[in-house]
Amino acid sequence: MAVATLNKGRRQKKSGLRIDGPWCPACELPLPVQALPTQTGLGTVTCPKCRKSLQAIRFDPPGPVAVAAQRVTADDQPACLHHPANAAACACDRCGALICDLCRLDLGGQVCCPTCFDHQRSRGELAATRNRYVNYAAQAMAVGLGSLLCFPIGLGGAGAILLWRANVRQNRRTGERFGPVLGPLGAVFGVLAMLACVGFWYAIVVRRH
Repeated sequence: MAVATLNKGRRQKKSGLRIDGPWCPACELPLPVQALPTQTGLGTVTCPKCRKSLQAIRFDPPGPVAVAAQRVTADDQPACLHHPANAAACACDRCGALICDLCRLDLGGQVCCPTCFDHQRSRGELAATRNRYVNYAAQAMAVGLGSLLCFPIGLGGAGAILLWRANVRQNRRTGERFGPVLGPLGAVFGVLAMLACVGFWYAIVVRRH
């Protein structure tokens, strides 16, 4: 599930509508699930708004599997730490706590209890639960400033502007505000680098003539 972000003109509007499919990478229009192919392999989909083609495939995950934990039937049978009425099925590989099938979490071949899972997730130790974002704002700042310092060959200023635009699109898709200062400042440095580069070489050409 994802939160759709609809853009109308230059104004950004968060619809808050939960959709089951992706959005168009060009115009960010949410695409209905029914428009995606279900065959094996990628299929071509045409965006109804911008008419650009993209490759996608529809994946229908299986429904949730009900897990029934065994009940404690004898006094000497070990019980789950979190559910005393359920029989323990295994032990947590991290803390050794006895847990039932309802509490068991399999993470990359390691059995984990809910307490250890929350602890590792809060500390960012679980790679599967970490969100990864490309820091386009910092890249735009580095490219723009580097191009300005090397302005005779500072054509990389255009790259800073493109990175800033990628930062803006990323913020619209995620609803976050990554690099609200670095991104625009990098774009400004990029524009200044391009102007300095053009002025430098124009002055050289005029002097030769």
